[in-house]
Amino acid sequence: MKEYEGKEYNTLYDAVDRVKKTGLRASDPYDEELKGGRSQLQDPERGSYYLDPDSDLSEEGQSQEEEDPVLTPNTDFLALADFNCRFQEATESIHSFTTGSTSYQQKGQVNMDLINLYQDFLYSARVYGKIIISEAYLPDKQKTVKPTAIGGVAGGQKYVVHSILFKFALDNYNLFGGDDDAAIKVAGHELKGLLNYYNCMIPGICVPLCCLVDYKGFRLVAMSVAPINKKSIVYGSNNSGATLFPGNAFLNGKLEKASSILNLKKHVIKGTTLYGPVDMEAHLGFDGRLYLLDFSRVFPPESPRKELKGSHLYNLLRPEFCQHYRVPLCSD
Repeated sequence: MKEYEGKEYNTLYDAVDRVKKTGLRASDPYDEELKGGRSQLQDPERGSYYLDPDSDLSEEGQSQEEEDPVLTPNTDFLALADFNCRFQEATESIHSFTTGSTSYQQKGQVNMDLINLYQDFLYSARVYGKIIISEAYLPDKQKTVKPTAIGGVAGGQKYVVHSILFKFALDNYNLFGGDDDAAIKVAGHELKGLLNYYNCMIPGICVPLCCLVDYKGFRLVAMSVAPINKKSIVYGSNNSGATLFPGNAFLNGKLEKASSILNLKKHVIKGTTLYGPVDMEAHLGFDGRLYLLDFSRVFPPESPRKELKGSHLYNLLRPEFCQHYRVPLCSD
């Protein structure tokens, strides 16, 4: 047990409560206490894993019936999606920088805001991610953060907590013949694809804040919750290509520019022109921004191998190879 800022902490869940109430960051000295996994989470008197009932993550506060936790137009998403709002505002400030008219002080302030945001997000993702992984083999009813039915198969089981969406990289649906290592690779491609789109620095295209949480041999993808739902999709497919949304001239122009930077070939499926993988989605958020999601198949696969089930989903070409290849390459 350790006393910090006048208060004693003896479980990992105290850190959770502290993140929400104080917003302290990953560089905090108390971070050294987040090491013990399940042994830290057990209450000797109750003999089971628990959470302080005063916390809004307690079992009583969980909705068992909510099918889609993603936000609706009537939801106060500005309060819920704090990480997303801060990230998009900082990114828009960077896009607004112009040579000669933006002072070093302004640039420095925006960069400090981004650094502080990254620290807040990484700290929260690490704390909650460790809880999710430590409780992976508990029945859902006993889990502190319960799985959420949010749709999609390839991303694995999903959780939403503290305005962060977690996707557990496990082969729960036998896409890779039970190979969880393949699912972990797909999660790595998700972050890689997102970073490459973000680094295109195209104004008007938004991506979530994202990181990977690796702990005890498991991997989670953690990303900020965007103000979207299943009905806000305007481009791509959310059902493996059965239904395609064509986008619009503004969005398609932005995506074509990004595909040119990444050296990806545009192609036509069912009469719809696509500038990346068919399952990459664009949503018109309730804040008026355009959000891209699902980046795990941005870069083309190697020649599939019959002995490796689903290898076209995880044996992908490197971004540097694609960008320097003599002709554009197709994601699909």
